[in-house]
Amino acid sequence: MVHLQVGAFRQVVPATLVYSWEFVIDSTELEGSHLVVEQVPAVISCGDCGMLTTLSLPILVCGGCGSFNVVLISGEEFMVTSLELSENARG
Repeated sequence: MVHLQVGAFRQVVPATLVYSWEFVIDSTELEGSHLVVEQVPAVISCGDCGMLTTLSLPILVCGGCGSFNVVLISGEEFMVTSLELSENARG
């Protein structure tokens, strides 16, 4: 099993990625493995009021004070977070 984190701003559709996984791993050492995708929300931190805002749209504006002085805290991830390996060799 392969666990992957994908940020909301990565323009990756998790369901499509999981579907495509089956085609990519066919006839490889990974055949039969599963891909688990965790979508990470886009969160910004405001430099003016300090509020954290989870974004539903890709508009970088503070949900508290309306400031554009923000920093993206999460939402750009694309990383393998864990692999579960088996000792069974493909035969």
